[in-house]
Amino acid sequence: MNYFEGYWKTFVFEEQKTVIAQKTKRAKVYLFVNDTALELPYDRLIDSYDELIRVVKHIDSKKKWGLINALGQEIIPPIYDYIALPINSNYFKVFNGNFKWNLHNEEYADLYYDNIHPNSWNGDEFRGVLGKGLWGIVDRNNQEIIPTIYNWIEFYSDTIFVYNKNGSRIIKWYSGDEKEIVWSILDGVWGAIFLDGRSLKEISNIHEYIEFYNKLDQTGTFDQKYSKQIIEKYFSSAEKKE
Repeated sequence: MNYFEGYWKTFVFEEQKTVIAQKTKRAKVYLFVNDTALELPYDRLIDSYDELIRVVKHIDSKKKWGLINALGQEIIPPIYDYIALPINSNYFKVFNGNFKWNLHNEEYADLYYDNIHPNSWNGDEFRGVLGKGLWGIVDRNNQEIIPTIYNWIEFYSDTIFVYNKNGSRIIKWYSGDEKEIVWSILDGVWGAIFLDGRSLKEISNIHEYIEFYNKLDQTGTFDQKYSKQIIEKYFSSAEKKE
């Protein structure tokens, strides 16, 4: 393994007896099997989770995200503007739109300081707003399971998803309480999608929030492996700003 010590990104898959590596951020990506090196058609390795690797490829000067496995095989083609960390090995959260953070958006900074900041303390600050775009879910065959039409979507369990529609864009802020970056959405409608066809009444205000999650928990237990991808939810009396 000393051969790979100078590499910028190296992912070792002992069970598959493969290594996928990239020497620098702009170098070629290779799959190593025994003493054989096979070039892979991607421009950057991002990270690895459960033997799935997020990769980036520039197509017509645009950065597109895809997924490959430990054998270098393409699971999701690089056609999306962003793919979330693949915590689930069968379903993947994808984004189409402008996945860039605007750190100096006064309108959303005002939304943050008027509606989110008063609920926290200890060094909190606005850190940006995500560009416009929508989220959905695809499977390992890149078949659309949940249409890419939501402001946000998150896993509640392997087969239950919580969504937001018509809410704010994603607001990023630094929590002095937790010493970490937090993503939040303000207003809009929240609901749940069940792969088995069940449904829950959508909610649009804080007074329904606890009842919504109580009912959700009755239909399926929250899976803790998804805890880090849960977004914070806020409601305001002010009209949502676009």
